[in-house]
Amino acid sequence: MKNNIENIHSEKHTILFHFKELRKRLLLSLLFFGAAFLLTYSLAENIYDLLLIPLENIMKSTGGTNRVIFTNLSDGFMTYLKTAMFGAFFLSIPFILLQLWMFISPALYKEEKKFIVPMIFSSIFLFLIGALLAYKIVVPTIWKFFLSFQTSAISNTIMPIELEAHMSHYFSLITKMITSFGLIFQLPIFIISFVKFKLVKVHTLRKGRKYFFLGSFVFGALLTPPDIISQMILAIPLYLLYELSISISKIISKNTRF
Repeated sequence: MKNNIENIHSEKHTILFHFKELRKRLLLSLLFFGAAFLLTYSLAENIYDLLLIPLENIMKSTGGTNRVIFTNLSDGFMTYLKTAMFGAFFLSIPFILLQLWMFISPALYKEEKKFIVPMIFSSIFLFLIGALLAYKIVVPTIWKFFLSFQTSAISNTIMPIELEAHMSHYFSLITKMITSFGLIFQLPIFIISFVKFKLVKVHTLRKGRKYFFLGSFVFGALLTPPDIISQMILAIPLYLLYELSISISKIISKNTRF
């Protein structure tokens, strides 16, 4: 009876310790995000200018108004506020992942730590690669497609049709694409981890190819503007990442020791 009571107290103490540790990590992450936000808010205009570069380059080559507008008094302020939060999110990702690692590492075995540490760094790297791919290639391609519907005064239309990009709408589109590609590039991390910890088998991943292929286009339709070009640009890399994950998982599964 006495041992049972001691075990209960020990479990309660352990749960309370983990809860306090989790609260500490969350608080540190929020404080870091807050500090990053103060920095990025002071640079919000510069960050927004950086986001405008793909549109500016396409505008120069296709023609148009070459300006961005806002129609509500609060649009400018709210867009810069969101821009600062977007920048703070990017700056905070490594620190948040570090706090996550510090929270879970005491519960891991030595072999598990050897696997997870490279996965964390790979996750950051892949997110940045996905975001850069969206910024440099995907977004300009989509913008070029959309701006192809512009017409000039000498065209067959009665009046010129030109884009006047809305400040908040443009921000929403480009940040959605950058974040989406950063997140889908995390797919290999999740799949390889599931295989390593024996939560899923490579055979199951192979059997699910056709379902994942279809799901890629559904996912692309949900995260991109409502056109087939944008959907394909997101769906095809997503499926290729799935195939890459299967290939890497085959090697990982053969060398699993835990």
